[in-house]
Amino acid sequence: MKSTQLLGAFVLLLIFTFSSCKKKGCTDAFAVNYNTNAEQDDGSCTYAVSNELLSYGPDAIQQMQLYLPAMHDENTKVIVMVHGGGWVVGYNETDKVTTFNGRYGWDILNPLLNAGYACAVMKYRTACYQTDPDESTGNSTRFFDDMMIDIDLAIEHLQDNAAELGIRNDHFQLLGESAGGHIVTSYAIRSESNDKLVSAVSMFGPTALDDSEWKIGLHELDSTYPAGILVDGINYFRTTENDCNLETNKYLSVLTELRSFGDHDTVKVYAENPYLQDISPITPANIEKATPLFLMHGDNDLLVPYSQADLMYSAFLSKFPAAIIADDGIYAGTIKKTIYANCGHGWIGGGCQKNTVMTDIVKWMNAH
Repeated sequence: MKSTQLLGAFVLLLIFTFSSCKKKGCTDAFAVNYNTNAEQDDGSCTYAVSNELLSYGPDAIQQMQLYLPAMHDENTKVIVMVHGGGWVVGYNETDKVTTFNGRYGWDILNPLLNAGYACAVMKYRTACYQTDPDESTGNSTRFFDDMMIDIDLAIEHLQDNAAELGIRNDHFQLLGESAGGHIVTSYAIRSESNDKLVSAVSMFGPTALDDSEWKIGLHELDSTYPAGILVDGINYFRTTENDCNLETNKYLSVLTELRSFGDHDTVKVYAENPYLQDISPITPANIEKATPLFLMHGDNDLLVPYSQADLMYSAFLSKFPAAIIADDGIYAGTIKKTIYANCGHGWIGGGCQKNTVMTDIVKWMNAH
């Protein structure tokens, strides 16, 4: 990877996953598109008819913000949204998740509300960043299992309280970005996934964690920035130095993120890591259920190359050769893959047609 590409990848990682850049935006905490980074209100605030914080488990981080459209009843379908952050970075107990509604220059929350969907934006138990390799237990699915349980619990809470909340209890879709894309894809194809889940959409999510191209790119990024990447602002992560409690203003390396998520003492960059295959959606043994998938990726993504979407698409079709392919312009199907021109990680890029991306998500949700 060229040095300019490395710099681009670092900037993407810094801005779109970990940073809290100051900018203009909506400064009203009650708005759907509230931006905690905004220093000056730009008049863009929009509001849902209802905005309720729900707890779906005993851990303080197991919460979700439920946004309801203006007209909602027992027929209102639900989208559950899962943020990214390299599996270790997330939000603290008091901050709102603004990933899906303007923080990164695009907004899918409001278009889905306008289309009549209820949207549950969830927090989940992130992996503990292991600063010392000796702290690993060798349990490759330790943190992964927690994330799968959290999605289960979130959907079950919405189902159990559907009548009171004014939503449908038998029609759920998942939307995840970056590591959240990996999480929703992994959940959707599990045999144990909720039987009322009808589809999952992954935005630039990794799927082959032991892939050479992916690992080499992360290794080169760490080599170029040996001090690591600063996690600050509203972003928090758990570290073993702090007994796996949330903290901020700390540095991390991307390979250590991956190793920590897999709970092992090393990542072999130029050899196989079976434990990473255990938590990769492309692994044939992990593809158990043909829940419809929409894989979305940018062709200029230097952090998670679009080959990750290609690999998942091929693995899914190898397992389910009779799957209905949703070709260009078609949204009703079992599997769809779209690589968007001029788009980087987080849909960054001056030529990236973000409105087209958001419209495609709504069309897919409507078709399912």
